[in-house]
Amino acid sequence: MGDGLREILRDNGLKQSALASYLGLAKSTVCAICDGRYPVGQEKDIRKRIKAFLDENGVKADFHSVKPAEEAGADEEPEERRKVEMLSMAARKQFGVYADPFVDDVHDKGDVYLTDSVRYTSEYMYLTAKNAGMIAVIGESGSGKSTLRKLLIDRIQESGAKIRIIFPRTLDRTRLTAAAICDAIISDVSKQTPRRSFEAKCRQVETVLSESARAGWSHVLMIEEAHDLSIQTLKYLKRFWELEDGFKKLLGIVLIAQPELKLKLDESRNWEARELIRRIEIVELDPFMDEKDVRGYLELKLARVGSSADRVFAPDAYSAIVDVMTRRMKSGQTIRSCYPLSVNNLVKRAMNEASELCEPLVSAEIINSVR
Repeated sequence: MGDGLREILRDNGLKQSALASYLGLAKSTVCAICDGRYPVGQEKDIRKRIKAFLDENGVKADFHSVKPAEEAGADEEPEERRKVEMLSMAARKQFGVYADPFVDDVHDKGDVYLTDSVRYTSEYMYLTAKNAGMIAVIGESGSGKSTLRKLLIDRIQESGAKIRIIFPRTLDRTRLTAAAICDAIISDVSKQTPRRSFEAKCRQVETVLSESARAGWSHVLMIEEAHDLSIQTLKYLKRFWELEDGFKKLLGIVLIAQPELKLKLDESRNWEARELIRRIEIVELDPFMDEKDVRGYLELKLARVGSSADRVFAPDAYSAIVDVMTRRMKSGQTIRSCYPLSVNNLVKRAMNEASELCEPLVSAEIINSVR
């Protein structure tokens, strides 16, 4: 099977707008054709005319179209839609964006768009760290979990709060054990070398945390990718959290994870971990809920690279982004996937498409054509 039509046009310097003019079709229709969505009953004829267009421009290529989304599995995206999109040089020039506003885009707290969900979760994480609470922050990939971790660290450093953050360094969280957590606590809170036996480590942990707490410090154990933790390790976390010096709790716990952790924290599935499950608070990150949040997010991202949303998007684009990322199930349930990373990829596809179609702004029509 040959290359996709979009790639053939791009590689040979041909504009989709030129093909649209040749075929006598709307630009958005040609964009849909590049994704495999032909007007009903016209596919055979249009394919012949596309072949003639390519021949007239000296392009000898067998092309195929991307498999239409409706032919893919109900919960599955085509491969082309799952990969990270790159912003083309043509799009950068057209929209005056000389650096990709969606890559390496968070350098300080001013680069973070704060939705109500992000503000609430950020405050909850800080209070957990300060007061030795225990929470699980759950969000989809690309929802901003790592950004929240950075916000917490920045707030602690900027405020001068006496909070020590403990990070287990084990990359494979499936192998993170209670002994490894002990080692992390001892190393991050004191200058001591962890003892060899597990019993000795446990005693050492209680001692170093108590001494640090008496010096006015609070402590928080933070574990990213916590959905990979074993049930056995999750059970041990409650025992770490219960460490006390008199009435003062010695260790807060913040787990940062994808939705798989929520299944592990389901008592009906993992009865043996019920002591932890009944005590840990679960906070879920919400997607952007409306066009106001989408617009605010994009305005912030574009402003930081010297551009503006009004220079890139037509007014109807924001609601289209929300609609594209909203699925309405037969059961009546509404599922939104309007998270920062998903918005970034969709917007970059749309900006690239607008550039190829010679459209001055990204409109709802273009957003829908690259969905």
